[in-house]
Amino acid sequence: MGALVKGFLAERLGVPGDRIFHVCIMPCYDKKLEASREDFYDDILKTRDVDCVISTLEVEKMFAGADAGAGAEKGDGAAAAAAAATAAEPQASFDFARDESRDVEQLDDLFRLTVDGEGRRVVSHPGGGSGGFLEHVLVRAARALADQPDFGHADITYKTLRNKDFRETVVLKDGVEVLRFAAAYGFRNIQNVVQKVKRGKCNYDFVEVMACPSGCVNGGGQARGADPAAAAMDEGEGARGGGGGSGGAAPQVLSQKELLARATELYEGMPADAVAVRAEQLPLVREIYDSWLGGADSEKARKAFHTQYHEVEKFESALTIKW
Repeated sequence: MGALVKGFLAERLGVPGDRIFHVCIMPCYDKKLEASREDFYDDILKTRDVDCVISTLEVEKMFAGADAGAGAEKGDGAAAAAAAATAAEPQASFDFARDESRDVEQLDDLFRLTVDGEGRRVVSHPGGGSGGFLEHVLVRAARALADQPDFGHADITYKTLRNKDFRETVVLKDGVEVLRFAAAYGFRNIQNVVQKVKRGKCNYDFVEVMACPSGCVNGGGQARGADPAAAAMDEGEGARGGGGGSGGAAPQVLSQKELLARATELYEGMPADAVAVRAEQLPLVREIYDSWLGGADSEKARKAFHTQYHEVEKFESALTIKW
């Protein structure tokens, strides 16, 4: 997405890529490290594909800070102190290089995929809560390697193995298995796959691994549910204090398990019909590849949409050396 924003979008807006400040909201702290990789830095423009990554947990804290500011205006002493502390922090000021005469809807049209009777809507993708990459690779592999040109996301069925975070799916041709993919989320499941690889007993053609149980929807930077004991204590304090004088009903407090279930429900409940078709059939995708990248196999396309593995050098210190 960073390459599209700093490249394709910048060209369409008629501004240099370094005049766009690109912010991503992610449920994962590791996205901050990913954004800082040299692979995603433009030496010519001296700018990164993604300038700032904010976790959903941090966004939640921002909202809480805004509530504190509102309470301060009403004379809440504790809220006033929190608002004063927030105000004392240095605030960034960004100059958005955009023609003020440009209609905001015209900007939205650049990446619009679908319009229904109610106007624009947020669309999702086929696949799970980790981006649907496994499903995308499987569909392409089935068409290109298994000689099944009509294979689509609707043909993918999963079999749950040891637990809900370890699943596999196969592609059959004339009743014979030709491809076997797996998704292993959480360190325990990843460890089991790694042990199979070491013993030479891993029969998968592709394995998608995620450190977080349930995948990215339950990332380390995701908003967290309330601790049950703390929530019960807060309810007790509210009852003794008359509900804080608000006169309204207390907000619903969700446990971590309930919040994860709700986040998964919302994520998977978004319409995905706009991308259920082949990606290359979407007019916007064709325009990006044909007019901006110069073809799907061009050097520019590989640089924009592909990355490489870099081994992390081990740091040796006196504490890690075996004497």
